[in-house]
Formats: sequence, structure tokens, C-alpha cells
Amino acid sequence: MAMRSFITEHLSASEQKGKVSGVILLAYDPEVRGLEKVLVEAQHEERRIISSSVHNHLDERNCLEAVMVHGDGASVQELSEKLAKQRGVKFVKTVSFQTSE
Repeated sequence: MAMRSFITEHLSASEQKGKVSGVILLAYDPEVRGLEKVLVEAQHEERRIISSSVHNHLDERNCLEAVMVHGDGASVQELSEKLAKQRGVKFVKTVSFQTSE
């Protein structure tokens, strides 16, 4: 079990063949002008792979968001990379595993 967890954590979603399920965690600064709009638009554009999201206000300069995903591994990785490139995003971590669908 530990080895499977280790391998899964170190494989990017795009390296996993077929469908994956997982979560994209991101921390960002909500004070960066226009960032929240960009993040919401990116999520709307990828609604075919996004199941839901949870938003948490940590303090005035930090928000944490968990975006639950299910879909093509390459699409999940592409969304993760798109979110990570935005100015004001401090941290992005994608955890996913291959599903049978």
C-alpha cells in the first residue's frame, strides 16, 4: 500500500493512462487583482473534468482551494499547470489516481 501511494504521488496525471480522479490543491493571494476571476474562469472552462471545489479563507492574504477532478489525466495535468502559472498563486499540488472508467 505504501509503495503504491508513493508511485501514484510521483506520477503526474498526464503519465497515468486514461481516466483519473483526484484533487488539485492551490493556495493563492486573493488581493492580487483579477486572480480570482481568472481562477473561476479556468474552472468554468474545464467543468467537464471538475466535480466540485471547496474554497477556504485562511486570512486576508491567503485562500486555499481544493478542486475535485475526474477525467482524462492529460486534461487534469493541463488544468493544474494553468492554475500554477497565474500571478498570485503560491502553491499547487495535484494528487490523482487512475480509475477504471
